[in-house]
Amino acid sequence: MVAARANLPAPVVMRALEILEENRKAVVGRNPWVLAAASLWLATYKEYGMLMRLANAAGAAVVGVKGAARRMRA
Repeated sequence: MVAARANLPAPVVMRALEILEENRKAVVGRNPWVLAAASLWLATYKEYGMLMRLANAAGAAVVGVKGAARRMRA
């Protein structure tokens, strides 16, 4: 749903799902909207302007998305 709101292509969505799968421990019990936005942001290789677009699509704060992305990359 977040990807659709941000108008992202299917390959980005597939890469985001892979990122989530690789980081199961980091995502357990977290806000699913924030995790979706963070994984999509990482899948777009932190494209300029994408963070705000995804945070808005998820209805989340930018700082929350950045924090979740940081946890996934750690």
